[in-house]
Amino acid sequence: MKLCCNSDFCGGTGDFASRIREIAEAGFTHYFWCHQWNTDFLYTAPEYAEIRRIQQETGIKLLDIHGSSGSEKCWFSTTEYIRLAGVELVKNRIEMLSELEGTGVIVMHAPNTKFPHSSVPGEDNEAQHRQAKLEQEAVFRSLDSLMPFLEKHHTKIAIENLIRDDWGLMNGYLDRYPSDRLGICYDCGHANIHTNNMAEMEKRKSRLIATHLHDNDGNGDQHKPVFSGSIDFESLAKLIASSSYKESIPSFELSMRNTPFWDDSQPNALLQSAENRKAFLKSSYEGCRKFAAMIETAR
Repeated sequence: MKLCCNSDFCGGTGDFASRIREIAEAGFTHYFWCHQWNTDFLYTAPEYAEIRRIQQETGIKLLDIHGSSGSEKCWFSTTEYIRLAGVELVKNRIEMLSELEGTGVIVMHAPNTKFPHSSVPGEDNEAQHRQAKLEQEAVFRSLDSLMPFLEKHHTKIAIENLIRDDWGLMNGYLDRYPSDRLGICYDCGHANIHTNNMAEMEKRKSRLIATHLHDNDGNGDQHKPVFSGSIDFESLAKLIASSSYKESIPSFELSMRNTPFWDDSQPNALLQSAENRKAFLKSSYEGCRKFAAMIETAR
């Protein structure tokens, strides 16, 4: 059974070699690169060479890369030089996917906002609407310039649904760009926080090209192993099985932090013990297998 796990299950900077090896050892056939997902870090040839060496050593394969919207290089910034630098950061991850022979897509965060309801009057409402529009237009300009680059590298961008997302901005991106270059990364944890937006994904399931599968109790982005929170995984399995992602590899985005395997006496993720990391992955893998089997049954 093919299953994918995120590289930053226990820390997203620094040592990546041990994490990839441990993911492979736990039984996952694929991993998705999630290190440096929110920084301005640029990967180069020596890093590509080292990651390729680990892939060859373990036999694990790269699926997706979580691209970075950055901090000082941000592809949806309304400040033009910052936006342009952000486009270069996205291009770096597209090149990385190609260099490492990834078979998936580039997952990107877009503005974590929404158009305010028009029924709510006032200056604050108008300012929020203007800002959301400006950020959406910045994403449009960035995607316009990235389309030829995506075509050159034969890949796609998946826009991820975020916590405050009501899919108004998302629908704008999907309506403007073709399905062979742009789709959705469905983060079921984000959709479960304070509300349940699985119905929005149902409407757009023909554009599903990546998944971030994990669990929470509805009160925060906890990235718990599946079946440890309140997400309705039976309904989610049916959704995926009837979507454009039905034949693809289930990809999980897990964190050790909110589990019994986390050592509270050592808050630094990079210093959590290898024994605990391996035990976490072994335990999580069983739930991942169970959910993947549910998708297969629902087909």
